[in-house]
Amino acid sequence: MTDRVGVVAAPPAIRPRAATARIGPLLGVAGLAVAFPLLAGYEDYLLFNACVALIYVLLATGYNFLIGMCGQLAMSHVAFFGIGAYTSALLTRDLRWPFLVALVAAVALPALCAWVMARAAVRFVGPYLAMITFAFHAMTLTLFINWTAVTNGWGGLSRIPPIRAGGFAFNTPTRSYYLLIAASALAVYVAYRVKYSRVGRAFFAIRENRLAAKGVGIDPARVITLAFCLSGAFAGLAGSFHAHLVRYVDPTSFGLQTLIDLLIILIIGGRGSILGVTATAVGFVFALEYLRFLQDWKLIIFGALLIVLINVSPNGVADLVRRLGRRPAPARP
Repeated sequence: MTDRVGVVAAPPAIRPRAATARIGPLLGVAGLAVAFPLLAGYEDYLLFNACVALIYVLLATGYNFLIGMCGQLAMSHVAFFGIGAYTSALLTRDLRWPFLVALVAAVALPALCAWVMARAAVRFVGPYLAMITFAFHAMTLTLFINWTAVTNGWGGLSRIPPIRAGGFAFNTPTRSYYLLIAASALAVYVAYRVKYSRVGRAFFAIRENRLAAKGVGIDPARVITLAFCLSGAFAGLAGSFHAHLVRYVDPTSFGLQTLIDLLIILIIGGRGSILGVTATAVGFVFALEYLRFLQDWKLIIFGALLIVLINVSPNGVADLVRRLGRRPAPARP
């Protein structure tokens, strides 16, 4: 949908009829997610992989604000993920802070770092923005490795306590799964509210034409800074849950491979598509785990599938499913 100045706006607010049509499938997915531990026979291996997939849902949803909706090629998202993980781990393990207080700090500190990054990089676009933000990622990773007095370097942080709420501990995969289901559902809901709001329309306007968006009264600097802060907050939230789920943190979890995985999830799921990115994040994690026996061949398979998908549907799986499910228009006499 194009407005008079040529800016492609965000999708309009969901109409009541469209919202009603989506309630059934969403309730089915929610029921399947709640019943997954029972269907999996409460097997710890499957539930742990499901928890990792839900952490990737949080990560990809935050990254979708910045790259998918706002169109900013930033490479600092995994650095915010690591900052959140180390912050939560250090505050609960060494300082004995309650988890909820550490969680707030793990969300606020990456958001603050993202704000500083945005103020420094908001004037740049394309490869220049990518280089600046990747430099921040490299600096943060170097800090994790070399600040041994705090992070223990390559040795990492072990004996991280599980998440506790009063006297209840989320110390099993089943309990962690239900906590992450709630957090992921809330994150997806927030993403939907942002996407179908004036802020979301401003994101999409800047993604399609930054100059035209500025011409209709949108301040690109403020909007891009907001996208950075949302991205950093979601990454910090995912990092906190990651630290207390695995109960061990080291620099290998925040390297270039994690960044590449997130970019693949966004490309396959479709930039700006919330359900597409969510489904792709879950499928990607399970595919990586169950194709482990292929060793290096799985990278070739993923690469071939990615090339085919980009040629068939450049806008990702979500757009492909939408086009396949669209009813053909009746022929006119």
